[in-house]
This record gives sequence, structure tokens and C-alpha cells, in this order.
Amino acid sequence: MTYSYIDLLALLGVGSAHPGGFSQTKQLLRSLPITSKTSVFDAGCGTGRTAAYIANEYRCPVTALDLNPMMLEKAKKRMQREKAAVTLMQGNVEQLPFPDSSFDLVLTESVAAFTHIQKTLKEMNRVLKPNGYLAGIEMTVERTLRPDEKAEIQRLYGANEYLTEAEWYNRLQHAGFSNVQIVHGSTAAASQYTAEQPDWDLSSQIDASVYSVWAHHETILAKYGHLLGHRVFICQK
Repeated sequence: MTYSYIDLLALLGVGSAHPGGFSQTKQLLRSLPITSKTSVFDAGCGTGRTAAYIANEYRCPVTALDLNPMMLEKAKKRMQREKAAVTLMQGNVEQLPFPDSSFDLVLTESVAAFTHIQKTLKEMNRVLKPNGYLAGIEMTVERTLRPDEKAEIQRLYGANEYLTEAEWYNRLQHAGFSNVQIVHGSTAAASQYTAEQPDWDLSSQIDASVYSVWAHHETILAKYGHLLGHRVFICQK
């Protein structure tokens, strides 16, 4: 069986696998006007680390969605373990199962970059209430990739698009967001020096070939860490 990068994250149960890790998440959340009445949607929640934290820290209603059933199962265990009141759902961020204007805040942490980006951003805009916030930590490239660079990186991560900061800014505006702010950014190479210990929930049976995907990931970061990066953005509907 050939495993993808997403399979790797699911099998290892890596929480906060996005660039900057959980400390970056908490820093982002502190800059947002979250109260006990804020309805939050975690789009692509993974093992639910962020969703559980928000529910317990802010005592507000949180809905979390992911496409991967293994991730959702691990998120369910986390909610029980951490006694977090989070509504978990399976679904695709490109076609969200919610009415228009459902949430005050939508979060995307290394999720939109792995989808059809414009479809996903438009869906996130649709489910936000007027003046609601979209906050994200997403993968970027420091310049447009050459075809050979894109092909090599794509073989690991599988994403179809690799956007620069300026391209993310334009896509967000085109999806209907205003007041787009890029509040932080870094390359993968620079982020390695501030990396925190990951949060794990290992599956009971993991084929040894899965770890070759991890090795491939390390190889790509060593080769392209100066080109791959992330940006933290906040914008409003």
C-alpha cells in the first residue's frame, strides 16, 4: 500500500501538525475577539487539539469537521479525555454541510492549502456571519515554484497549488473577505529552530512503510525549507 502525507498524520495522530505548531495557534487565538458567545468552526480539525482547547479555554460553542475518519475517531477520544464539548462532524471543506451565516469565526490550520483553495475559501466565507472572522495558518511558498520543484514537492504533499503570500491575499479578497491582514510568516527552515514537541496519538498498528513518508518529508524540508513556509492571516467577511 502507498501512504500519503495525510495518511501519515492520521496514523501517527499528530496534533497541531501545521507550521508553527500549537504555540502559533494559541498566539493567533489571543488576537481574536473570542467570547463565550462566539460560535467557532474548526475546518479540518484533525485530532481535535485546537477545537478542544477553544471549547475548554473560552467556553464557547465549537463545531469541528474533518474528512478523514481516523482523524475524527482520534478527535472523539480527545474530547472524551479532555471533557471538551465539541460537535464533531465528517465532511469536506469544499462543500460544507452548514447553512449560510452559521459561525462567528472559522479557523483553517494547514487545511485550505491541501484543497481546491478557491472553493474552500468561498465556502468558509458563505458559512460566516456578516463581519465574522476567518483566521488561518496556511502553507506558502516564498516565490513561484519552477515546474520541477512543484512536481517534487507535490509528490509528497499532494496539493495542487502552492501559493505565495501575495497570491493568498488575492485569493482571500476574491472569495469575498475584507480587511485581510497577514500577521506572521516564516520559512520552514526558520521554523525548525522554534519547533515544539508534537502531540501524538499513535494507531495500534502502523505499517513500517509509513515511516518512509516521514523520511520523504524530512528530505523535502531539508531541500526546500528556504522556499516552503507559512503565513498567519486574519480577515473579515
